[in-house]
Amino acid sequence: MQRYYGIDCFRAVAVLLGIVIHTSIFYFEMPDPDFQVYLDTEKSLFLEVVFYLIHTYRMPCFFLVAGFFAAYLYNSKGARAFLSHRWKRIGVPLIVGTIVLYPVLGIASYFAQSHTTGPQITETSAHAIFDSLFLHLWFLYHLLLFSILAIGVSRLISQLPLGFQGATLDVFERFTHSPAMLVLLSFPTGILLFLMEYWTLDQSSSPLPPLRLLGTYSLFYAFGWFLFQRANLLQGFREGIWIKLSVALLFFGLHYFFRDQGLGMDDSSLDHFLSIAFLAPATWIGIYAFLGLFLRYFDKPSPTWRYISDGSYWMYIIHLPFVIALAPVLSGVNIIAELKFAFVFGFTTVFCLITYHYLVRETFIGTWLNGRKYPRVVPWRQTLAE
Repeated sequence: MQRYYGIDCFRAVAVLLGIVIHTSIFYFEMPDPDFQVYLDTEKSLFLEVVFYLIHTYRMPCFFLVAGFFAAYLYNSKGARAFLSHRWKRIGVPLIVGTIVLYPVLGIASYFAQSHTTGPQITETSAHAIFDSLFLHLWFLYHLLLFSILAIGVSRLISQLPLGFQGATLDVFERFTHSPAMLVLLSFPTGILLFLMEYWTLDQSSSPLPPLRLLGTYSLFYAFGWFLFQRANLLQGFREGIWIKLSVALLFFGLHYFFRDQGLGMDDSSLDHFLSIAFLAPATWIGIYAFLGLFLRYFDKPSPTWRYISDGSYWMYIIHLPFVIALAPVLSGVNIIAELKFAFVFGFTTVFCLITYHYLVRETFIGTWLNGRKYPRVVPWRQTLAE
């Protein structure tokens, strides 16, 4: 089976950026109890912008890549093996991770709340627990739902005439790298984003997530699935990377300006419209740019990136309790927010990487997460066994 090194690296970075945003939320200018269990005395507008920039692109990129690799597995293994693979690699970590992490996160959050300068969280009702049931592992639940849905849709499509199926993929191939495709993708994305509560991508850890969220992420997942059917299109993403990235960041800046100006205001309909009108194309243009970036510069075998890719899953699953508990330790330290962020992020990342190396990589946990055990060898001595 061919290994797509650039896309694999792209996925690993998208996962690990979760540690960045979960650390940066402690230093927002304004308290937000929907995100924070701890708010530091030091504030940083820079880290707040970094959070929203990453938040805009991380999960759309992740679900697009997830759709690509899901089609890869489905085409190579068949429906039954595909579902078995998804259950072992996604379902089991979701259930075990939720059971183990829920009490640990509760303890870490209690400690953080005793040090916060932000709002106290007092709601512990059954409804609140249900809504946060899957914690930061909610995306695994979404992937399970999309896996089941993808099999059903694929079987329906297989009943269509082969000529129609081929013609549809031919149209997709013809327009993927045209401005018309970006406009076409931005339109339904914008409609769904307009329904979001905070004028950006919402998040739900509930077993019953809002349809607007499922609809939005399914667009990216479906695009990745189609992209695998015409994998020759990957080459085209390498073109015009820096122009696309510049336009995406410009549009994101305009989105952020109108969002910051209008969110929470009584008369904000125009700001809301303009914010989403820039956010939708910014998201898709940015995805094209970031995907092209990794395909151009990281699409080659690398022991270091392979090691990071293998470890990213574990690192993301376990990082949150350490981030939440470690940030309040620095509550009384008089240094700027960026330095506090760097310490919490750096310590958590190194700690998670060490636990992966010694407790996961060559154990049954590694088999759960990565499909098989890997030798406990540091990257610069590692031989890639393809």
